Amino acid sequence: MYVKNRDELTSHGNQDLRKAALDIVEYALHRVNPYRATRELVHLEGASLRVGQLGFDLSQRGDVYILGAGKASLPIAQALEDVLGDRIRDSLVVVKEGQETSTRIVKLREASHPVPDTRGFEAAKEM
Repeated sequence: MYVKNRDELTSHGNQDLRKAALDIVEYALHRVNPYRATRELVHLEGASLRVGQLGFDLSQRGDVYILGAGKASLPIAQALEDVLGDRIRDSLVVVKEGQETSTRIVKLREASHPVPDTRGFEAAKEM
């Protein structure tokens, strides 16, 4: 559930319309969740990495690398890590400073947002 104060928001006014509006908001936020969207799109079938309709034979392609930057990069990296696990050879994802981070394999670097800083520059050089 994304809306934390649902009871407060639906406790007055036209409660049915408020509940319907919050249901729409909840559904929209669920559909655009980058972790969920990535997990629905990316999966393994044996040695084949499936990304939507595309297939990549990992036994023929070599190592898997994860690179990312931007607001959605952390949940996307977490989803890819959950799908690919130890198949990830190396990785680097730049995340917004202060963002709650948790990955087992993917390496993370914090940088400022929206104004770039030297940490972002150094992370880009590292990539």
